[in-house]
Amino acid sequence: DEYKLKYAENNEVLITNLNTIKDIISDKLLNYLFYKNIVKLTSENINVHSNMAINHSKAFIRYLEKNLNKDNSVDILSDSKILCNSLINNPVISDKLFDIVIDYTDKKIKKINTDLSRSRINILLKRKLITVNIDNIELLMNHSYFKEIGILIHSDSQDIEDKIITQLIKKELSNDLIYELINSDISDENVDFKNCHENKTIKVDEWDRIAQGIFVPYAKKYGVTVDV
Repeated sequence: DEYKLKYAENNEVLITNLNTIKDIISDKLLNYLFYKNIVKLTSENINVHSNMAINHSKAFIRYLEKNLNKDNSVDILSDSKILCNSLINNPVISDKLFDIVIDYTDKKIKKINTDLSRSRINILLKRKLITVNIDNIELLMNHSYFKEIGILIHSDSQDIEDKIITQLIKKELSNDLIYELINSDISDENVDFKNCHENKTIKVDEWDRIAQGIFVPYAKKYGVTVDV
């Protein structure tokens, strides 16, 4: 590997087909070839990397950012959906690359990367590319992305929507989650937590994004009275 790496350091010839050498190079050497930008940008070469590499290195991501654009993306990414599905959840990629690969994504994100920006999460929500599940809702909750929780919950079928709401209420109604949702932007005097807990009644004088987007539509359905 050391000999091959030294050879690659002195090589300026463009490698047109990685398939011809994939059996004799390591993952480390493959990444170095992308780092040097001496690999021809083709769908075949991109797929060789996807099949060989466990993770997408910074060198490979920089290679894509330097060489990929809207004009050539159709030919390069149409057969690389697995790569695109992975990259949209990678916070390291640039906005330019994100905007390109999202058009070739065909699978929802099951677990949002904790470092993914709020703006990207909103784009993914608009494209309905985030799976509605408790893990993703709790991540949004931890980031105080309350509006996004409402959008996510309402983005799937009624059955999934009801299932998630039921899980949330059963899991946290008398403790943290619903309290935090309702209390996000509402002062203590406008939300009676004691009544919510003991009498299943919530008094809301101000309609904020959380009450409107998540809790109120389900209040009557799940036996909670909302007093305005």
